Amino acid sequence: MTMRLSPRFTFALAVGTLMVAVACSPYDPKLGDVPFRCGNADPRCPEGYTCVEHDQSTQLCEKNGSGGTVDAGADADRTNDSGMFSCANDTELEPNNSTTESTITPIPDFGDTYELVNLAICPDTDQDFFRFRIDTMGKNVKVDLTYNSSFGSLNMSVLNSNGDSIRDATPVPGDPNTLRAEVPNLPTGTFYVKVSAPAGIQNNYALSIVTSGP
Repeated sequence: MTMRLSPRFTFALAVGTLMVAVACSPYDPKLGDVPFRCGNADPRCPEGYTCVEHDQSTQLCEKNGSGGTVDAGADADRTNDSGMFSCANDTELEPNNSTTESTITPIPDFGDTYELVNLAICPDTDQDFFRFRIDTMGKNVKVDLTYNSSFGSLNMSVLNSNGDSIRDATPVPGDPNTLRAEVPNLPTGTFYVKVSAPAGIQNNYALSIVTSGP
């Protein structure tokens, strides 16, 4: 026997099916902390995530309480007190988070100068170390770090072979976007430049290391 459904019953059944479909979440419950794009319809994010609008074209689901951070060096739009900020991608240098993992500069084997741009302290716990050598007693070193100070200050120091600071960088007078550390009359040996940030600060920077003399 064939049972026919009335149009009214068919409509009610379709609406009920749609409500069940909307109530079900299509998201994997083990998504982790890494932000991902918001959906186009409700729910735009799964339970435990919030859709955060970074600009008109970028809305990301970020895990509640995660702060929206991602791996160091990864490209990611995020906001801070100064407005929009985008991390530079320096993943090819990572990890360089300690003296034992430091980026080896060509000083002095291939010259007295090392310059690099598109570096980043992201997230704020990131640290970047760069290694150089002094091959002649009495040489001097000048290290300049340039950055956008509107996104917050950075810290930079010259370290000895033991990893102890021998000179902390200070702002260049009249230039709020440049930190400089100068150390004269160095002995021969291995030295490092360390770049870091205060808690809550992320910023991009360029670095210049120049040795000269004696």
